[in-house]
Amino acid sequence: MCKSDLIVVLFSCMNIVGFSQVNPTPGTKANSNSDYTRALAVADSKPDSALYYIDRYRKSVPEADSVAKTRSISFYNYMGARYLSNYYTTDSIQSRTSFKKALALLEKVIELDSTNLPANMNLMSAHYNSGVKNIINGDYCKQRALIEDTDWNKPDPEIPSLAKLLECIKPEEYEKYRITPPFKASLPFALRIHRLDPANRNALEALQGIYMALSDKKQAEIYKRKYEKLSANKAIKK
Repeated sequence: MCKSDLIVVLFSCMNIVGFSQVNPTPGTKANSNSDYTRALAVADSKPDSALYYIDRYRKSVPEADSVAKTRSISFYNYMGARYLSNYYTTDSIQSRTSFKKALALLEKVIELDSTNLPANMNLMSAHYNSGVKNIINGDYCKQRALIEDTDWNKPDPEIPSLAKLLECIKPEEYEKYRITPPFKASLPFALRIHRLDPANRNALEALQGIYMALSDKKQAEIYKRKYEKLSANKAIKK
């Protein structure tokens, strides 16, 4: 769990995946590998330059090149997570820009491999947490007080649930305050994660909250029961 200024992140802040160290395929041009090396070298210090080099690298190798695909997936995942980190820890225009860049990069991963778990996790979390942020920053309730009253110095603070954050907003007003769009965007990634990993607690927690925000109590209850059953089974095994 983590917390930045006004946003409650209800599961992993981000999944940062290291770069792939796959060896080049025979016949790959030297300058192509040079662009890839340059991209890695400036990924943290000059992200825009890094993206320029990785795009040039991808254009210089065959589309079917499995090494280039693996490298690209690792690189886009890493850079997407870095931009998400900026989104969670900064405000204003820079934050919004980082969010858009993160989504674009992670969507590239999904285009290359729709089953990539880190990218799906980050996209699910990004959209979900964007919805949470909208709720907290709204003027129609006392969500901000719930966050400020939480003792974040505790080893395992009790984070206000989405149900608690939503309880003073009428469901018919969700669309009016644009609460639902981020949760709708999060849904396909949460469902995919659940299909890939039915025991993924983050996905079950997210699905419960998503359907709650979409005013689908039946589905929310289904995933709530699944989450509770999984938690109970893990507790028994301990």
